[in-house]
Amino acid sequence: MKCQVCGSSCLKKAAEITRQREERFSPCPSCRSTVLNKQSPPPSYRSRAPCSACEKRPLDEVVADCWTIMAEEGDLAPPPPPPSWPQVSPPHPSGGGGTHRTAPSR
Repeated sequence: MKCQVCGSSCLKKAAEITRQREERFSPCPSCRSTVLNKQSPPPSYRSRAPCSACEKRPLDEVVADCWTIMAEEGDLAPPPPPPSWPQVSPPHPSGGGGTHRTAPSR
């Protein structure tokens, strides 16, 4: 396919990319491994240079770099505030609210 920007054939058909996915996206033996916690936003992060042998970067680094740029540009909503503690208040001894029960009077 001809690229509308540069005019060369740098664009590939989806089927061709899918056939080449193993060699195209797998790390080489020289690649470093970066695994970041996916349960929380990454720290302010700028990735290191790509692998000198294959010019690839670990996916976690790429995503963290994108997240950092989007946060700096204001394209992400701020994280929610931490929940207050305690989240459930104990019942009041006077019997108001909760499941607190008093003994029946005799």
